[in-house]
Amino acid sequence: MRVENVHERTLPAPLDSVATLIDSLSSHDDLLWPRDRWPAMRFDRALSVGATGGHGPVRYFVESYVPGRSIRFRFTSPRVLDGFHGYEALASGPGITRLRHVLEIKLRGDGFLIWPLIFRPLHDALIEDSLDRAQRFCGEAREAASWSPWVRALRWAFRKARTRRSLALSAILLVSLSGRLPGQELQFAVGLTDHVVTAGPALEFARHLGAVTLEFGNDCGHQTPWCEVDAFDPAVESSFAASSSTWGLSGHDERNRR
Repeated sequence: MRVENVHERTLPAPLDSVATLIDSLSSHDDLLWPRDRWPAMRFDRALSVGATGGHGPVRYFVESYVPGRSIRFRFTSPRVLDGFHGYEALASGPGITRLRHVLEIKLRGDGFLIWPLIFRPLHDALIEDSLDRAQRFCGEAREAASWSPWVRALRWAFRKARTRRSLALSAILLVSLSGRLPGQELQFAVGLTDHVVTAGPALEFARHLGAVTLEFGNDCGHQTPWCEVDAFDPAVESSFAASSSTWGLSGHDERNRR
């Protein structure tokens, strides 16, 4: 499943002024990335093509960079995200510039679950905070945004969870307890030979929720989603297609403009 996520702001500043924001990314004087509220963007060298790094557990490298105009980062981890994210600055009139952040990914494996439940809410909140910083840089008074209760709950769960999978289960549990489980049907896919995330608790939780289960009895263990990709991906995609608008995947095109 492909996702395109776009955030942009129209800024009262010339293109060359907004260029400073992009060029400052990952530096000690980063003016664009909201490092005061989120994990800082860091690389193994100065901002340039090939620089490797990321923010928090999300890893990527600089795929392309036109100083002052655009930068693109190619994801390397987590593996469920196959694609890129980046910023671009576009002249929109005398003294007016559009600053845009674009994320384009293909979801793999359990990304069909993790993107709408976890990554998208956190990503949207982070990028909106980033564009708020850009507006303040351009002289527009703007208070720090108030995160949604779901984003605050995810940030709490992230601090408590030791792994990405335990974070996913925390998110599902939070939704279940709140009585606001999105979509029409929840599916659990388990590898019966997985000794890292054992099947028993997941199956018990699925029964508690009345969820559908996909049980794979191969010898792949923890790699079951990738071994069973021909069965796993279509089953998960069809499950979420019925409730795509609720999950924020309607048309797989998500745009946030101001």
